[in-house]
Amino acid sequence: MSVLRNLESKLAGLVEGTFSRAFKSEVRPVEIARKLAREMEQHKVASLSRTYAPNEYVVWLSPQDREQFEGYEAELRREPDPRRRGARVRVGGRTSVVGSGGAVLGRSREADIQVDDANVSRRHAELRPSGASWTVRDLGSTNGVKVNGRRIQGAQSLKTGDTITLGTSDIVFELE
Repeated sequence: MSVLRNLESKLAGLVEGTFSRAFKSEVRPVEIARKLAREMEQHKVASLSRTYAPNEYVVWLSPQDREQFEGYEAELRREPDPRRRGARVRVGGRTSVVGSGGAVLGRSREADIQVDDANVSRRHAELRPSGASWTVRDLGSTNGVKVNGRRIQGAQSLKTGDTITLGTSDIVFELE
C-alpha cells in the first residue's frame, strides 16, 4: 500500500508543480495549510505508544505574496486563546486537535481528519462546537455514525470520553 501512496504523492507533487509554474497566481491559505499538513505527515515519527510530528514551521513567501497576507499576519502569529476550547480526537493511535471551527472526518485527503478505513465515506461526519459543548453530525454517509454504540440521527451532543464510530473505526472524543 505504501508504494501506491508514494506514487500518488509523487504524481500530486508533479501536477501541483506543473500547474503552479504554468498558471502563476496568488498564494492561498489553503495551499499553505495542505503543504504544512503534507510536511507534517512525511516527518512524523512513531514510538511505542504515540506518534510525534513537528509542530513549528517557518513559511517563506515572496515579497508580493507576503503583502497579500499582511492583514492576517498578526492573527497567524498569535498563540491560541486559552479561553477558546478545542477538542481532541483519537483515531488509529494518533490524536488530532480540532480547532474552534470544527472539522470534517472522512476517508478523503480533503477531510480535516482522515480516517483510513474503506467503510468510511469520503466526507463521513463533522464535529462542530455548539455553545459550551460539541456535536457530531452524519454528512449522509453510507454506513452512518454511532456514538457509544448507538446510531445517531441528525446532530448528537458529545462529552469527553464518548466513542464515535465511523465504519469500523472508533474515535475517542476529548475536550481540551
